[in-house]
Amino acid sequence: MIASITLALAGCALLGCANDAVDDGSEGSEDGLTGADGWTNIGFGVGGNSAGSGSNILIAYGGYSARDQDSRAWAMALAHSASFASLEVGPVYAARGPRDASYAAREIGNSKLVSALGHQVAAAQFVIVVGHSSGAFVADELFTEAPPELRSKIVYFALDGGTHALSSELVGEMKAVYFVNAKDAAKGESHNASSMRALHSEFHGSHLFTVDADGSGCASGATWCLHDTLITTRPHDPNMFDLADDYVQFGGARKVVTSYVDKAIADHVLEAESPEPSP
Repeated sequence: MIASITLALAGCALLGCANDAVDDGSEGSEDGLTGADGWTNIGFGVGGNSAGSGSNILIAYGGYSARDQDSRAWAMALAHSASFASLEVGPVYAARGPRDASYAAREIGNSKLVSALGHQVAAAQFVIVVGHSSGAFVADELFTEAPPELRSKIVYFALDGGTHALSSELVGEMKAVYFVNAKDAAKGESHNASSMRALHSEFHGSHLFTVDADGSGCASGATWCLHDTLITTRPHDPNMFDLADDYVQFGGARKVVTSYVDKAIADHVLEAESPEPSP
């Protein structure tokens, strides 16, 4: 697909598609080991935590160059945001960015994540999957490995990303799929905005949503800065993405972006069931 190739080539041209995994000090972490921060290593590059006692599930896939701690900080910021307050999310999973922009190495432990989800899916009403940038390629792997029961509960948000595996059949099996870009009326669109529109056109039944990024602070035409307005309302670098800061530092003018989740709530795609009244 043209849309899937665009992101990979653009990412490699700008960043270089390294063959070495991003080193964040956790390369050798043992599966099943829980750290002081509450995160348990599920598989290579994948961690699990909890945001509460709810049964619904959040999975966040970071973009190329995102370290474990970056994706984990973003995932918890999402889970604890006002937009998620009514969604009864309990289990939270986060995956680091792929070692190359097109995820050619297929190194992330998605198969172990599927196994970890096995006993939790039955109780979940929905599984929210968010993939930013090249993280969308890693999310694709989850979709191809997921059993039908899991796929049918997935609400997927591709944030300015691409795809190497999505098909009409896969999209049709999921609860909902949203292709999400961003636009600052004064500064321009996020880097892969046109790819998001193309994918929406290709997959009937999918949704297209544009994040209102007005006041982003990005320089005019700085598409890679605008790329991070899918994560934070005000990226740190006005000319470029900065995952080490944009995924981690929220507060004040920098709020975690969740307007695409609000859209799914408004569409009644995401609704937490009301508890049964007491007799």
